Amino acid sequence: MYFYKMKIEGLFNYIYIILVSGVGFIHYNGVVDVVGFQWLYLNLVNIIFLIYYGFNYKKFNQFNLLKGNYQFIFYLIFFSFSIISIFYSLNQSVAIIAASKIGIILTTLLILSQLKINIDKHLIFISHLFSFFLFLEILSSLYGYFEIIQITDYDYSMSQDYLKGIAGNKNITAASIAFKIPFAYLLFKYYNNLIYKAILIIIITLSFFNLILLDARAIYVSYIISILFLIISLIIVHNNKSKIRKILNQIVLFILPILLAFTLNKFLNDNEGRNIGSRLNSIISLSSSDVSASTRLRYYEKGLEYFLENPLLGSGIGNWQLISIKLDKENIESYIVPYVAHNDFIEALVEIGIFGGLSYLFFVLSTAYFLVTLFFKLKDEKLREKIIFLSIPFIIYFTDANLNFPHYRPLVQIAFIVYSISVFNLFRYKIKW
Repeated sequence: MYFYKMKIEGLFNYIYIILVSGVGFIHYNGVVDVVGFQWLYLNLVNIIFLIYYGFNYKKFNQFNLLKGNYQFIFYLIFFSFSIISIFYSLNQSVAIIAASKIGIILTTLLILSQLKINIDKHLIFISHLFSFFLFLEILSSLYGYFEIIQITDYDYSMSQDYLKGIAGNKNITAASIAFKIPFAYLLFKYYNNLIYKAILIIIITLSFFNLILLDARAIYVSYIISILFLIISLIIVHNNKSKIRKILNQIVLFILPILLAFTLNKFLNDNEGRNIGSRLNSIISLSSSDVSASTRLRYYEKGLEYFLENPLLGSGIGNWQLISIKLDKENIESYIVPYVAHNDFIEALVEIGIFGGLSYLFFVLSTAYFLVTLFFKLKDEKLREKIIFLSIPFIIYFTDANLNFPHYRPLVQIAFIVYSISVFNLFRYKIKW
């Protein structure tokens, strides 16, 4: 096994990645919102490893941190505008808390960017780690489902209370599971052992089954986009009629677990009247009667209106939850306030203006830039296929960031950070610049 071959000198690097990636499993019953405790945990881990690497600086990479590292550069700019915004924020205490979370992410980016790693082994390690976490997350979520069906029929509305898993929110759980599934596909392609392949197919199928039960519309959208992306990308790589069979094999590999998951769902649950098409349409339809979709659209509209009125200086980092009360006061009921904008990019624009908002958008899109560059510059077909599957987590995250709020949720955001730095390292080692 690969894990037994890791060199001793790289052990602390892997320990750090495991500790930060496992933040979603950190829980403490003594707090109302476990997310705050998770941010504290991340901060402590970062401090410990900064001290360790400070005394063992030779374990860091000796390359220019800013050279080509667009992710770190843009996030540093985003952090800088967040700090500046504290001074004009509506509520400075809220802004300080939000800026401190961004500082924790920046520190994580710094440490991950500087680790000495073997990129090929690192990608295998990340795929193993995320696949293992994926397995634990679906166990946590599906446990509630199997308890329900022993008593009564499952209804999709039960997912928020009983299938929320380790995240405590069905949308975050769905996003985390969807983000990690492609890494199980990468392992499937890596192993030749039929037993491993069978186990991975079971995990992937159960993951999609879990997503169907969670009924998160953003995930439907992201995986439809992913399938289209997969087909187009494979055609570009294998632009030869003699390779049509190879293209079809890859597409079948990706779609088969999804079909198995829908079959399992149809067998176990009453799906009469369930229309996924109508669920997708409710996201984009302005006239939708769906409360969740119409609420999101209203937040987007109000947020963009506020940004256009205040394009340079926003409300202050973290202050959406305050300014949104004023923006949405006519629709507030039962003291339920718009805590998040359900779009990380619009929220950033509202809070810190055009320069800070764009810097966060470019931070996210820098990963897409690395992936696209790798795809078109590399000549090896197998490596390009790997890049295709490695691009799917970005599609999942970017879609989720436009419909939900992963930025301040450690479970999803740290997974994206670890993934994005892995993509950057692959770019740095494979493309000479």
